[in-house]
Amino acid sequence: MRTISSPRGLQSLLNRALAGWVEPEPELIAGAVSRYQHFMRLVGGRLRLTAAGYLPPAVVERLVADLDLEIEFVGKGNREDYTMPVYHLRESATALGLVRKSKGVLSVTKAGQKVVDDPVGLLSHIRSRLPLGREFERDAGLLALLVTAAGQSWRQHHDAATPIYRDLGWHDPGGRLDLALWHGSRPTLNVLEQATGRWGTPEEKATIARLLLRR
Repeated sequence: MRTISSPRGLQSLLNRALAGWVEPEPELIAGAVSRYQHFMRLVGGRLRLTAAGYLPPAVVERLVADLDLEIEFVGKGNREDYTMPVYHLRESATALGLVRKSKGVLSVTKAGQKVVDDPVGLLSHIRSRLPLGREFERDAGLLALLVTAAGQSWRQHHDAATPIYRDLGWHDPGGRLDLALWHGSRPTLNVLEQATGRWGTPEEKATIARLLLRR
């Protein structure tokens, strides 16, 4: 078990993250879930993976072209294991319960089929699964969303949330809790990056992070 003290600075972070909330326009919701919709539609009923368990090269190329992913990586964009935006899209869609792999075949889950054509329903499903991962990852992911929603770059300012993470009861035997916090946040941060694009502005990321935090 972990011992949890009263997290210093958490209430202030919450207040800053959720300040100025307004109901999102339908276009914002549609944009935030569009990559997952496109991915599920491309998977269709069943998609046979390669012998190594990756998406077929033609599918990777299609995703790169359709989702304008060229600026997010360096390479040919035809192998999933070398095309990180596509790999992270599939990885996060799986973690969110939208797709599943079984016996070398990728398919859309029943939950995914239900919301693939319903942006509001898909957003609600994503929210219900966040933050992702094991307990330490969920705490890290929540902090990542809060810091981003407060208008700060998580990459540049995650170390400022380390005292809160420590007060939540986590520690790193190696003494680098800031790095443990960064790595623990990745499952949830992958979802945020799918919703905003890796190079979204801090303002865009803050808006989407607030959207993902709401219930």
